[in-house]
Amino acid sequence: MTTPFEKSTREWLRREAESLDGQTRSQLNRARQKALAELKPRSRWARTPFLPLAAAAGAALVFVLLLFPSGTNHTVFSAPTPVMAIDEGDLGGAGGQGLLDEDPTLFAMVAAGEATP
Repeated sequence: MTTPFEKSTREWLRREAESLDGQTRSQLNRARQKALAELKPRSRWARTPFLPLAAAAGAALVFVLLLFPSGTNHTVFSAPTPVMAIDEGDLGGAGGQGLLDEDPTLFAMVAAGEATP
């Protein structure tokens, strides 16, 4: 929104600018172009000169990791552990309650052993 003061000031500046000679107008125009050139934002690469180097280093790192995988990803299979037999005397508890009542895994192992012929 323009006020009457702004309108009158704009008109006065235009009248005065039209009365300037050619040499002064040329100097003002060159100064204006120089100021506008300084205001232009620099290119993206000029602001971040390290970005191409960082991208190249990252690509090299990915290449090395893919070329030489670490040794922790390999699965090593070991021999199966032998199954220990459970003596039935060990299953009965001295206090009246046996191990089978306390540990459902032992109960399942004994039950599976009795089911096989």
